[in-house]
This record gives sequence, structure tokens and C-alpha cells, in this order.
Amino acid sequence: AGARDTETARYLDEARKRLQAGVLIERNAVQRTIKIYDDAFEDLIENGKPQAFREFLLRAPDMFLSLGEKVGVISHIASYWRYRFPEGRIPTAHVDEAIDIFQDFEGGLSVNLTS
Repeated sequence: AGARDTETARYLDEARKRLQAGVLIERNAVQRTIKIYDDAFEDLIENGKPQAFREFLLRAPDMFLSLGEKVGVISHIASYWRYRFPEGRIPTAHVDEAIDIFQDFEGGLSVNLTS
């Protein structure tokens, strides 16, 4: 049982690190998408150049679909975590449940960080 416990603890620690990295990658992608919009809008308003904004609008449906997916995944992780582990309580879960939660979270990310 000791080897399995060590293996499980290692998996959970690595999964936690992957999730942290994955959420940061998703967040950075969201910020990049918003910056593309901001830059194109600024070019339109500040510089009177509609071409960049027009190009943005043509790409917008795909960009916003991806943006929505990324924001949705981050929101799912955060809201489920708050629901399952309320603030003010020590977060505890059975090992099998913790593995299921981490696998669910990792499965939602658009990046695969498994080694």
C-alpha cells in the first residue's frame, strides 16, 4: 500500500502543478485575444484606421468561440472548487475523488501538459 500511496501522492502533486500551469496558459491566451481586440479598436478610434478592426471582426467568430471555451473552463474549475471546498474549511477529499476532480479539470483545458 505504501508504494501506491507514494505514487498517488506524486500523481496528485504533478496534476496540481499541471493544472496551475494550464490555467495560466489559458488565462494568457484570453489576455492575448482581448489585446488583439483592444489594439484593433484603438487603431480604429485613435488613429482612424478601420482596416485592423475590420480584420478583427472577420476573425471574431472563431476568436470568440475559443475565448468562450477558455473562460468557461477557468470558470468551471474556480466555481466547482469554491463549491466543493468552501472558504474557511480545510479542503479534504477522498483520494479517488481528488483524482476524479483533477482529471475532470485537466480534461477541460485546451492544453495537454501531461508528460
